[in-house]
Amino acid sequence: MYPAPMNPHDPEVARRHDKLKTLLEGGLPIAEAAKEVGLSRKRVYDLADKYNLPYNKPVRGGGRLERKIVELSASGFDNDTIGQMYRMSVVAIGRILERVRERVSREA
Repeated sequence: MYPAPMNPHDPEVARRHDKLKTLLEGGLPIAEAAKEVGLSRKRVYDLADKYNLPYNKPVRGGGRLERKIVELSASGFDNDTIGQMYRMSVVAIGRILERVRERVSREA
C-alpha cells in the first residue's frame, strides 16, 4: 500500500520541496539530497520526475560517463545542454569538468 500523497500546499511540505529543488539544482546527487531532506530516494526520484529536476548521478573519475561529458564539452556543447542529455545540473557538469582539469594538470 502506498502512503497518502503529501499535500503540496502544506507549508512544511512546500519548504521541503523547495529545499530539494535547491539541492538538486546545486549539483547534489539524489541519494545525498534524500538524506538532507529526510525523504526516501524513491520519493525524491518521484519528485524529481514531477518537477523535471536533475538526478545528478555520481560520475566515476576516468569512467565512461566522465569521458562522454568531456568529449561533448570539447565538441562545443555547453554545460546546460550536456546536463539535459544526462539529467544533471549545470553545477554538477561544471564540477565534473573542473575535476578533470585538475587531474590533467596534476598529471602534466
